[in-house]
Amino acid sequence: MTVDRILLVDDDPINRDIILTYLEEERFDDMEAEDGQSAWNHLSAGEHFDVVILDRMMPGMNGMELLEKMKGDPNLKGIPVIMQTAAAASERVAEGISSGVFYYLTKPFDRKVLMAIVKAALEFAHQRTALQKEISLHKGTIHLARSATFCFSTLEEARSLAISLSDAAEDPSASGLGLLELMVNAVEHGNLGLNFDEKVKFVTDGSYEHEIRRRMELPENKTKFAVVEFSREGGDVVFLITDQGLGFDWSPFLELDPRREMAPCGRGIAMARMLAFNTMEYLGHGNAVRVSVRGRRPA
Repeated sequence: MTVDRILLVDDDPINRDIILTYLEEERFDDMEAEDGQSAWNHLSAGEHFDVVILDRMMPGMNGMELLEKMKGDPNLKGIPVIMQTAAAASERVAEGISSGVFYYLTKPFDRKVLMAIVKAALEFAHQRTALQKEISLHKGTIHLARSATFCFSTLEEARSLAISLSDAAEDPSASGLGLLELMVNAVEHGNLGLNFDEKVKFVTDGSYEHEIRRRMELPENKTKFAVVEFSREGGDVVFLITDQGLGFDWSPFLELDPRREMAPCGRGIAMARMLAFNTMEYLGHGNAVRVSVRGRRPA
């Protein structure tokens, strides 16, 4: 069994001890670095880390400078970074977000919140790695199609379909992750009616998967399905994803809102818009979303 590896970068030995104590309780493989340069030495040497927990204010190379170097390296830019800071000012959080920080922790740390954020970052890392591997091995023919319509009901079907559909995109890995996020939203938030506050609670207390299974078995949900329509428009491919839910107010989720950066979820739509698609447009009451990417040219 592979053990998750976390790099903790903080110049304060007391903070390092607190965080490492929490992480060791979960049996992660942890490495600590007392400044940005030491951390960069490990990262640039090719050592593998699943997540980096990074202090913002450090002497020498600070957290933002290390983050910039990581995002400039194709081998490191995909590692989820959790930025820890004593300053929760929205402008500083916004600066980190624009530089690629999707997870934030404010000192002093609450163990429950810390572990929820770490596990959310690890889940993203695992999902990204596994999906990229599956996409690289997938030999599909969807890129030969001009249009197609698919129905899906479960998270497992959403994953399988996202992998297949990503074959039509010029960048299958990025597009596959984005499609999976939106298709999972269509099931859990759309058809199953799981809202943001509920998901935070279930993810934090570890009951998310149980709650999804419970809702799937409710009589009113058993026959629900979502639809993804695939078409070509010039050199782009377009996906229209529609669910049978009541819709939601999607506008706050298009951007990475600093007010949600301490939550273990709620950033997926914004991440998909920023990293996976050329365009994203929600339609109607929010139970349909239209996205486009550069298409893969048929051989």
